[in-house]
Amino acid sequence: MKMLIVASSLVLLNACATMMQGRNETISVDSRPSGAAATIACDGGVSVSGTTPARLVIPRRADHCVVSVTDGTRTGRQPIERGPGGKYWANFGLVGGFGVGSLIAFTSGGEEAFFAGAASGIAGGLGFIIDRLTGAMYDRDVHEVTIDLER
Repeated sequence: MKMLIVASSLVLLNACATMMQGRNETISVDSRPSGAAATIACDGGVSVSGTTPARLVIPRRADHCVVSVTDGTRTGRQPIERGPGGKYWANFGLVGGFGVGSLIAFTSGGEEAFFAGAASGIAGGLGFIIDRLTGAMYDRDVHEVTIDLER
C-alpha cells in the first residue's frame, strides 16, 4: 500500500510538461526606442503582434518563428528556435518507475511494488505522448528579445 501511495505521489509531482507549463509560451519583446510595432510570425500562419514593450503569446508547437520589430523606417528581425524543454524529460522519471517497481517486486515478492511501478511507467509513457501531441514538449531558446533600431 505504501508503494502505491509513493507512485501516486510521483505521478502528481512529476506531471508531464502539458500540466506544468501549458501549450502556449510568452515571449517578451522590446525595442530601442520603445513604441515600435512587434510581430512574431511562425510557420502554419501563426502571427501575433503588439507594441513594444510587449508580451506576445505563441503556441509552443509553432515552428520557425521570427520576431520582427519596426518603427516605420527601420526593421529588425531575430529568429527564435524551439527544442525539447527540460520539463518534457521529467517523464523519464516516471517511466523508470516500472523497472524499479519490477525489481522490488521480484526481490521482495510483493505485488504492490510491481503495480505501483507499472502505474508510474504508464503515466510516464502517456506523458511523452500527450506532451508531443499538445506541443508542450517544446521550449524556446530565448524568452526575451530586445532589438536595437537605433543603430
